[in-house]
Amino acid sequence: MSSTNVNLGQYDMVLALSQSKINFEIGMLHKQRVINPDWQFLTSADGKTHLNSSDSSFAAVKKGWLDKNEYEKKKQQLEAELDRIQTEVEDAPAEKKIELRRQRDQKKAEIKAVDDQEKAAAKYQVLMDTTIDVPKIELINGSHTELMFNLPIISGKLSYLNGQEIANVDLAGMCYAFKVSIGKIKITTDGMYLIDDAKKTELRKGGLNDNDFTIESILLDFQNTNVSQYSQENSKLPKDATHLTNLQISVTNYFKTIANNTNPYVLGYAIQKNKPAAREKPMLYPTGASFSTSASQEKRAAGFNFLLLTENHQFPSGPTAGRIDKSLIENVKDHTATANGVIGINYDTFINVYLNQLHASVIDTFDQAFKKSFPDFYGSHKAKGDDEVFSFSKPGLSMTFNLKRGRLKDESDNYIHLSYEITVSGNVHKEVPIEIFGGLINTKKTVGVDQKFSTKGNYELEGKKGAAGSLSIKLGASNQGKLEIVSNYQPPSIGRDTEKPDAGSIFKTVWLTLARFINPFGLVGALVTLFVTDDPHKNIVKFDGDVFKPFDFDALKDFSNKVVLPGSNVYTFKNVRLLNGDLNSNDAVLFDIAYAVASN
Repeated sequence: MSSTNVNLGQYDMVLALSQSKINFEIGMLHKQRVINPDWQFLTSADGKTHLNSSDSSFAAVKKGWLDKNEYEKKKQQLEAELDRIQTEVEDAPAEKKIELRRQRDQKKAEIKAVDDQEKAAAKYQVLMDTTIDVPKIELINGSHTELMFNLPIISGKLSYLNGQEIANVDLAGMCYAFKVSIGKIKITTDGMYLIDDAKKTELRKGGLNDNDFTIESILLDFQNTNVSQYSQENSKLPKDATHLTNLQISVTNYFKTIANNTNPYVLGYAIQKNKPAAREKPMLYPTGASFSTSASQEKRAAGFNFLLLTENHQFPSGPTAGRIDKSLIENVKDHTATANGVIGINYDTFINVYLNQLHASVIDTFDQAFKKSFPDFYGSHKAKGDDEVFSFSKPGLSMTFNLKRGRLKDESDNYIHLSYEITVSGNVHKEVPIEIFGGLINTKKTVGVDQKFSTKGNYELEGKKGAAGSLSIKLGASNQGKLEIVSNYQPPSIGRDTEKPDAGSIFKTVWLTLARFINPFGLVGALVTLFVTDDPHKNIVKFDGDVFKPFDFDALKDFSNKVVLPGSNVYTFKNVRLLNGDLNSNDAVLFDIAYAVASN
């Protein structure tokens, strides 16, 4: 069933990354030139024609655009050389004409290339020739679908045609800040799509992979951004209106250049299209994803949300879908700079998908151990409500081993904790031969003697009173930043429920036997004496209190691998906790994380 958890935007899981960590990673990508700091391109005013520095002809076209006389000078030089070669061809002997004609054709081609460059340069009205500093994002209070994008410029200039002249604007120290919508991206098991009203554009084939959860995959819809809606508070821009208009044209058209190049929805670099190496998908691996933001009054807690679905659930709809009013990062236990984000898993999803399978593994561990240790004694097991009851029987003995599952809890040592209470109850039945008055009367019959025992037994059995056992399973972060499961098993101990065996059946049988030939009322005292004295049948139960000790819960450790969360190869875990402890559809299991540094 799809999630209704309003604290997770009605998604099954949320990966929330802090604004500060995203900006740090953007800085690393800028340093590694994954985000190109050189903004050098020519563009027409309408953005339909553009040429950037990656084109081999850019330097020559740029030079000619800046100096219109450059083309004329170049053509005059080439035409003079062409005239010289033509004159030499007319006067040269036959054996030299072939080479001179080749040179003549080459010069004609060079002249044509200059003409073409001149025509190409005439298509452009604006030149951006700058070096940008590290871009930064800033999440916006009151908005879950937009963020502020700050584009600082270290050096360089903007040039644009002003009539027949070229105007130059020094952009050093400028900053252009504008709102950017988070791309209307949805990732399904089939591929990645841009959903815009009724239009659905495929960006790539193939479903989610770990690359989708790296900083590089933050999806920003630059192509559809109205750059003219800049932030006056965050921007530092030219005062002249014409300068500003041409800067807006330039920035807008820059994103059009990357739209036609690789990918319009990311910070100037392509969506990963290569699938990672195939590996076993963990049980909580998402089947769908979208995006939102959660601003916060606490600067460290503003978060960019990867909204995730599991089990092929449908995307939620409506005004609250994807909206997380309180950032999940606000309640991280570690407030140092090493805590970069939070993964939240809807409580019901965690129970139904993960914890129930963990519980099944616990049951299987006991089942296999009992089969191995007591093949002739152990029968079967079945669920009764929250309990799992294991049954044992053989002639003269019946027993149940009861495993009661508790509720998920927070632990002070940064774990979440699932506990089980273990209780045991049973009965020993023994047929006792009837011998009365030292064998003077022998009926040659036996009667049943019963002794009940349990973990509630207050009378010692083999030197121990009864006590319930327990199994504690804790899920948390190891010192190495990996998820780990730690189990602690305390075996139950067994005591007798009553001080003496149940002798009611003996009393009745002996009374009926003797009543035929002896005054029954004279025998009452003797019968009482028989069962009060310390005879060998007083304690008919012999039980090894260590019988439940040898259990191996190593199999549970595999579940620390099965809870591998999206993108977990690029971050480490710090704490595991509950969102609010309500243990209902609006609660969640939270994993505080530290993100790895971006690398090529």
